[in-house]
Amino acid sequence: MKSIKIFTGLMPGIMLMAFTFGGDSFTIHLNNKQLIEHFVHSKKETPSLQLAPGEKGQLTVFYSECGKIGKARTIILKDDQQNVLKTWKYADALTDHKPMEISVSELQAHLKKEKSLSLVYQSREVTKETLLVTITAQKNVLTKN
Repeated sequence: MKSIKIFTGLMPGIMLMAFTFGGDSFTIHLNNKQLIEHFVHSKKETPSLQLAPGEKGQLTVFYSECGKIGKARTIILKDDQQNVLKTWKYADALTDHKPMEISVSELQAHLKKEKSLSLVYQSREVTKETLLVTITAQKNVLTKN
């Protein structure tokens, strides 16, 4: 009888451990327009982004660490050989979720030299690099005369 009580008491805990709740997620915006929303631990492929050659403005990243804002946030730009091209460090957000902004013109400058770029996130809590997006130059762009 006692073993049945122990088993039924442990069963809900075991079932809860089998499921993953929450998790990290991020959104990426281009000039205040959301382009990407991704849940890091989902089985979906890492998002990709194609930038038009004349695109300007700001790329903005909001990264949520299980609903919290990370400390010592960093975004790293890498080439297709995983060489670090640039690192941006962002101040800790004390109250509001401060976006991490990157100038599109900086990305465009690197795309002139590289086939593809990767944006990677890291923070004090997320020490393993998390690939956010792969960026390439948009091909076959029609221009107006």
